[in-house]
Amino acid sequence: SRSGDIYNINNHGAFNWAMNSPNAQLNISMTQEEVTCVREMLDSYRAMIVSAGVSDEVAADADIIAAEIEDEFSSAAPEGGKVKALGEKLGELAATGTVTAIVNALNAVIQQGIAGL
Repeated sequence: SRSGDIYNINNHGAFNWAMNSPNAQLNISMTQEEVTCVREMLDSYRAMIVSAGVSDEVAADADIIAAEIEDEFSSAAPEGGKVKALGEKLGELAATGTVTAIVNALNAVIQQGIAGL
């Protein structure tokens, strides 16, 4: 659909985007299903991160990043790329843990949460 000089492409599998177009912007916002999936990932992450054997500093950093993800959900059009990058940071923090089984479980939870972004 077209609104002024803004074109909205909804539920379209593929399209061409002209490179070097003046004032061109591409914003891909998350679906409600994707937001729900990432929220579930965050709930699991928060429940497991301390048990993974990370330092208090790492746990605090993880809380900050999780809050940044939640803040992104509050925006008018949450960006999947930003949420994915923040989710990958959570994975890096989890990898510092000393309890291998929980670290592996956390990474699986994270990958499942951000897979579609």
